[in-house]
Amino acid sequence: MIKKIGQQTLFFTLIYAIVFVIDTVVEVFFFSKGGASQTVFGLKYQVVESTHALQYLHFSLPAVIVYLILLLLWLGIYFKFIRNKELPDPIDVITSFFLT
Repeated sequence: MIKKIGQQTLFFTLIYAIVFVIDTVVEVFFFSKGGASQTVFGLKYQVVESTHALQYLHFSLPAVIVYLILLLLWLGIYFKFIRNKELPDPIDVITSFFLT
């Protein structure tokens, strides 16, 4: 069970990373308006007007929250509809992780 959770988490993280990079590239390079802005996935960036036109990128709490919510949704959908099994009890997962 833990192996399946790990595999699905890795799969989701790879897909999320690809979409996150595409979203960031589109927002920063194609819709650069100057000033500060935020992408759909929560990455905040600020364009500073200077001779080099530096761009500052930083992750924010909404980016982490969006990732965690989408990960939990993916795992819930996978176990409920694809595997037709109930989600494991979190206490059992944690104790089996530390006891094995």
